[in-house]
Amino acid sequence: MKIFFLKLLNVVLIAAVLFIYQSYALSRKEKVDAYEKKVSEYKRAKSALEGTRADGTYTGSGDGYGGRVTIQVTIENHSIKEVKLLSADKETPEYLKKAKRLLQDIVNAQSANVDVVSGATLSSVGILQAAREALKKSGL
Repeated sequence: MKIFFLKLLNVVLIAAVLFIYQSYALSRKEKVDAYEKKVSEYKRAKSALEGTRADGTYTGSGDGYGGRVTIQVTIENHSIKEVKLLSADKETPEYLKKAKRLLQDIVNAQSANVDVVSGATLSSVGILQAAREALKKSGL
């Protein structure tokens, strides 16, 4: 009789563990589904915003390490086609050289929300400020 109750206890414990795991799995699935829905909504909103960029050429300025940095952003088919550095007369050449890689990073990301360049932080900040100003002018 004692063995019967031990086996019954084992079955009940296994059933309880399975029930708890199933509850956890269902809860987790609901959270994952909610997250995926938010990601989908974000992507739709981002796509809608990118579609509002007006084609054209826009300039913007920002404060770099040594002074004002001015860039030009070209928008074609609602996408960032090109970013050019127009002026940065007072920037330190070695910092500016490092920070210039941001021009292509902005095109690749289709946004001015890119990381600054280590070793050229303030020059990078100037370029990114200028890019944000130019993109704001484009309607973004």
